[in-house]
Amino acid sequence: MELAAGEVERDAKAAELLDTLKLGFAMIQKRGAAKKAVIFTESIEAQNEALWRLVKFFFLRYNETNSDCVFVIDEAAKTVTATEYQELPVLCGVTERGRALDEDECKALLALPVRDFTEDGSRSPHWLKRGGAPHPLDKLVPVEPLIVQESASLSPAQAEELERMKLRANSQKAALARKLDGLEVQVKAFTEKKN
Repeated sequence: MELAAGEVERDAKAAELLDTLKLGFAMIQKRGAAKKAVIFTESIEAQNEALWRLVKFFFLRYNETNSDCVFVIDEAAKTVTATEYQELPVLCGVTERGRALDEDECKALLALPVRDFTEDGSRSPHWLKRGGAPHPLDKLVPVEPLIVQESASLSPAQAEELERMKLRANSQKAALARKLDGLEVQVKAFTEKKN
């Protein structure tokens, strides 16, 4: 009787797995993806080893097909480290009088010893902000050259997606500009009516 109970439990798990797979396949089929699934039935150690092999395969393949970065794989520590990557210059600053500082001037300032400092405002770095108005330094970042530099290393699919994103952004920008124009007309009419 014990054997039959175990078989029932195993059959119930298999039926649940099958139901879950059917639901998952239905969802990915709507998105046009292939019906594929990986099912792990081994120990956690075996799963981790399989995952490590997959990670190694991905980064070895990346190293073969890309030149922007080299990933060093440490088999003993089971780590992957990015090396020989190209840093993009994004340091910018402005003096108290409003003169913009270039990359080299910012690096020279950062290399100076700190004698004293004061801190005010929010302690979170600017790049962690969640929205709101742009920071005055944002307009000093050379966005176009950075985009051109990164675009040169994109695959054709990535370049196509980037173009779609640009078109969407320009379309949204135009829609917002039209809304702003409409609001300005309303404000002008309201101001004239009030006077």
